Amino acid sequence: RRSSDLLAYERSPETQISANVGAALGRNVPNDLTRTASNVRSTEYYITARIEGEITDKVSGSAYAGFGEVSYTGGYSNRSSLPVAGADLTWGIDPRRTLVLAAYSGTDYSPDGQAVQTTHAFLSFTHVIIARWQYILRAGPTYTAFSRNVKVRTDDAWDYGSEFAYQPSDRFRIYLALSYSTHSSTVSAYQFDRKVVSLGSTFRF
Repeated sequence: RRSSDLLAYERSPETQISANVGAALGRNVPNDLTRTASNVRSTEYYITARIEGEITDKVSGSAYAGFGEVSYTGGYSNRSSLPVAGADLTWGIDPRRTLVLAAYSGTDYSPDGQAVQTTHAFLSFTHVIIARWQYILRAGPTYTAFSRNVKVRTDDAWDYGSEFAYQPSDRFRIYLALSYSTHSSTVSAYQFDRKVVSLGSTFRF
């Protein structure tokens, strides 16, 4: 996925308005080569207008809205157009605590080659305990529609997560995370609860 500013206007030192274009390419190759219907390529293009800046000394935010088009070829062919949108608010409660509320809606891609339209929202709280140690709590709902020319199923999920992390520099981070999700669907085979414990690290160049 690749996105870039097409045109930007700085209304004030605290506010910027921009027009953005982006593209995304996807490919699904099934392990079972007899499942030819799942061998699918996707190509997505979108254009959005975005505004971001400070609302108060402690609250900042951004919002974008636009239009996207995604096409699928290979195991099946389809083309769909849909709106894309998102927004977030960040409240810096104090130098150590931050609260973020965010939501977005757009296209996605599933491993079996189905087209996916997702709407997701979450609330996240970050607390720097001391020095480079911090923990994060987050929760939010997700609504997803899967289709292959016609709608196949719709899913509703609630995700909850916590994370304890150590970040010695702006580039390196190590974390221990616990997540729990409840998943309901119009197809009974996709109804489940899931718990995941993960240990990981990230490094940015």
